[in-house]
Amino acid sequence: MSNRLRTLQRLLRACTAVALLAWLVPPEVRAQVSAGHEGLSIQSTDWFSSEGLAFQPAAGHPVPLVQNRLSRNATAVTIGPGSSLPQVYRFATAIHFSGTIRIRYQEADVTGHDARNLWVFAQAATDQPFRPIASIRDMDAHFVQAALDGQPLQALTLADPTTVGYVLTPETPTVSDITQQGFRLAWPSVAGAASYRMEVATTADFSAPVPGMDPLAVGEETSVVLDGLAAGTDYHFRLVAVDAEGGTQQSPAGTAQTTSWKVERIEPLAPLSVAYGTPSADLALPAMATVHLENGDVQTWSVHWDGGTPAYNANVPTTYSFAGTVVPTAGAVNPDQLQATVTVTVQKGVFIGVTLSPASFTYDGQPHATEVQHLPAAAMAHYTIQKEGQASTDGNAATDAGTYTVTAHITQTGFEELTLHATLAVLPATRTLDFPLLGEKVYGNADFDPGATASSGESVVYTSDNPSVATVTEGGWIHITGAGTAALTATVPANANYANRPTISRTLTVQKAAQSIHLNVPAEVNRDAGSIVLDGGTDGNLPLTFQVDDEQVATVEGNTLTILRLGTVRITATQSGDSNFHAAEPVTVTVRVVDPEADFPVKVHPAVSVNGDGINEFLIIEGIRDYPQNRVTLFNRNGTMLWEGSGYDNDRIAFRGISTGQTLLPAGTYFYIVEIKDGNTWKHKKGYFVLRY
Repeated sequence: MSNRLRTLQRLLRACTAVALLAWLVPPEVRAQVSAGHEGLSIQSTDWFSSEGLAFQPAAGHPVPLVQNRLSRNATAVTIGPGSSLPQVYRFATAIHFSGTIRIRYQEADVTGHDARNLWVFAQAATDQPFRPIASIRDMDAHFVQAALDGQPLQALTLADPTTVGYVLTPETPTVSDITQQGFRLAWPSVAGAASYRMEVATTADFSAPVPGMDPLAVGEETSVVLDGLAAGTDYHFRLVAVDAEGGTQQSPAGTAQTTSWKVERIEPLAPLSVAYGTPSADLALPAMATVHLENGDVQTWSVHWDGGTPAYNANVPTTYSFAGTVVPTAGAVNPDQLQATVTVTVQKGVFIGVTLSPASFTYDGQPHATEVQHLPAAAMAHYTIQKEGQASTDGNAATDAGTYTVTAHITQTGFEELTLHATLAVLPATRTLDFPLLGEKVYGNADFDPGATASSGESVVYTSDNPSVATVTEGGWIHITGAGTAALTATVPANANYANRPTISRTLTVQKAAQSIHLNVPAEVNRDAGSIVLDGGTDGNLPLTFQVDDEQVATVEGNTLTILRLGTVRITATQSGDSNFHAAEPVTVTVRVVDPEADFPVKVHPAVSVNGDGINEFLIIEGIRDYPQNRVTLFNRNGTMLWEGSGYDNDRIAFRGISTGQTLLPAGTYFYIVEIKDGNTWKHKKGYFVLRY
């Protein structure tokens, strides 16, 4: 037969089988079946039923059917001392099934079994006994359901474990009487169990069993006291029920914790003292505390410290109380929340590297100070300064020369006060004096500044060795008092800020002053003016000496001018000077004596007396000198010309009683003709005079 024909026959048989199975499936489920070269397979997640046995494969785990024939037998199988329900399903070859199995039963088949306690029993292989699988029941729908996870499956049936004498899964033991060293476990008896044993471990997967309890044989007892355990430790346990044939069932695991030993007291810790500014991270608080337990054990526990009370501040010196939470070791508890305590005292800070150094300065008129060096920003320095022999004052600077003690009181919150002392020396300076040479002065010059200057900027003090030449004003200027020489000495006042007192002398030469004459004299006066005071003087207020050039016209006595006759008189004023003034340049003024009532500019005196008494010794013609172009002719009463002269001047040319012929004329009356040229006009006047002896 060809391969194609064989394949077709297999498919027809499969289709026929599927049709039969589908007819047997309960109405609430439908099978999903696929055909392949291996035959038919029940697909995942859907139910497939055959003669009261339903499958629901897990995802990814289809169940092959055609190549693995499933049969149902109505004859019960022997399980232990009893037998199953007359409903046994068997695969031709064992399969590994993952999913859910549901077996329906008839109420009539449950005789001798308790339907409320029916379990699915599975056989892994033909030579293996049937063993129960954890099952759930639906009394109304008459089925028992169990879940498998890849277990090998040869045959399936239903049975009441109690009826067949099979050990059921024991319950998790209950825990009581817990102590620091153990606890009691108790459990209800398990049907079919011939004996019990207990498995105890410190890990949930029982990979770390407790020595002597791996397992602990209990026998037929339904309770056991576990002793010799560690305090405060979690223990995992499970009960194993053993049937007569050596089969076992284990309970779900349980957990119990032994009680811990209680802390009785914590030893006090030695107080600590730290330097100012120590950060909390550097406090070196004890990492461990000594703890006494109620069982007498003494242990060392680690400590977690709080932030202190008050809150720790490295920059605030005080005592801080720290409370520490202790970390219990295994088997111990601290239900009263006892704490470790330690005190930390932050000492006051100490200034380090803060200095006040001596200082020395040379006096310069400015304040100088010494200051604290390396002063922290938050610190303050208060200074006082004291000069030798004087009271102290606030400050750290001095201006005047001397030796001072500067004291600095340094304070900062949280620090010990620091007092420093240092010497501040202000040394006397050396001063110099600059006194330029003095230029010549002239008597009468204004007061002047001699021009000496001190390097110190102080006012210069002057003295004069010759007050008749120069004196010093209150303002320190030089006042000239006379011509001559004087030694001017410049110095500076005594001053303790300077180590010297320089002195320089300069010669002052004062020359005589020039002087000029000023006159205020009328240019014209009347013949009858009498005496006139001459108004005049000099720059130096020295007296004038007056002279006249024609005493026939006027005479002068002192500063009084006496008018005598017509004419022009020249008055010369002179001043010969003195010790302070040079002689003045003479000044001459002209005064003309006139007779406003006369009709002729000159006047002929009426008499001549040539007798040697000095009076009228010649014929005086007043004002004739003002008209040098003149001519005088004298006649006797007979008309005889006796005397004639041109340029008559009352001096060199004048009639003195002698005729032109050099004859002494007799006393008597004589006549004259006086001719003068007044400008461009000749004028004349006739008259007579008397000659006497």
